Amino acid sequence: MEYNFIMKYKKIVANTIIFFILIALFSCKKQPEETVTPHKNISIKTFKLSYYDVPVIKCFTAITKPKVQVKLSAKISGYIKNIFVHEGEKVKKGQLLVIVDEKGIEAKIDALKSAINAVKEQRDALKAKYSYIRSNFIRYRSLLAKKAITKEKFEQIKSQYLALKGQIDALSAKISQISAQLNEAKNELNYVKISSPVNGCVIKKYVDKGSYVGSGDPLITIYDYKKGLWLVAGIDEYLIDKVKRGQDVRVYIPAFNFDRSETISKVIPDIDPLSHTFTIKISILDPKLKAGAFGKVYITIAHKRALLIPKASLIKRGGIDGVYVLDYSRILHWRIVRVCSCPVRGFYEVLSGLKEGDVIAASDLFKLQEGMRVD
Repeated sequence: MEYNFIMKYKKIVANTIIFFILIALFSCKKQPEETVTPHKNISIKTFKLSYYDVPVIKCFTAITKPKVQVKLSAKISGYIKNIFVHEGEKVKKGQLLVIVDEKGIEAKIDALKSAINAVKEQRDALKAKYSYIRSNFIRYRSLLAKKAITKEKFEQIKSQYLALKGQIDALSAKISQISAQLNEAKNELNYVKISSPVNGCVIKKYVDKGSYVGSGDPLITIYDYKKGLWLVAGIDEYLIDKVKRGQDVRVYIPAFNFDRSETISKVIPDIDPLSHTFTIKISILDPKLKAGAFGKVYITIAHKRALLIPKASLIKRGGIDGVYVLDYSRILHWRIVRVCSCPVRGFYEVLSGLKEGDVIAASDLFKLQEGMRVD
């Protein structure tokens, strides 16, 4: 009975081992290989790289300045009685801007008139005496000719006559001098009111109501906006022989969204020893622009050959610039490239990663995948 039990046990163990061997063999049976579905063909625009002759452009900062700028100054001394404009305000030719208090001038005129009257009174008093002396002089001269009086007596009356005449002439001269001063003072009244000589804009006001000004002191600065502006830029001195009057440049004034081609109007060849620059001026006529605006001037200083790609062909992966390049079988492969800005709008200059003759994808970039075939 013990023998039968052992035989049964061995049979069970053997069957169990066979079962696990069969399972292992079944698990190791070769599975069918997965099939890789190839990418479908796609139709896109492509671009073949070649070298182009492109300009080498330098950028210089600039500022707008008035072409015609008028600084009005006081022609007489006095207090500002009234001022009618503010900085930034537009004014018309002939518009009243400033009034200087005329009280000082009127007081001066009254004093000069009084002085003239006083001198005239002195002269008139002497003229009455002069008339009598002159009559005696003429009579004594006649008597001397007849030898009715001595020469000493005649010389005495002559001296009186000439002295009196000299006094009267001096008073007359003084009256003329004071009269000239009076006329000058009256003319000063014409300078009490100061008007704008041009149509323009007030860009600087130096005084306020109640300020005291002397003759020649500045009052207001106006620029004539209808005459246009200068865009003034300092250019590096080593370009003195490359920048010429009449040369086309690109002008950009960001505050006014002003971006267009202009021509250099003036080249001032004197070099600033501190900044090592010379000055150019570009004439701009545009009513929307204002004086003092920041701008940029782009000047072509040379030309070079460069490999270009369209901006639309560049795509980033993980912040890295790259393009899809077509191989000889027209299969797409993503390739890292280095590019920089280019003066030709809509293009980048290739620094590395591509060569002349390469064909790249130029449209539908976000639909593309590695390994796609281009029709």
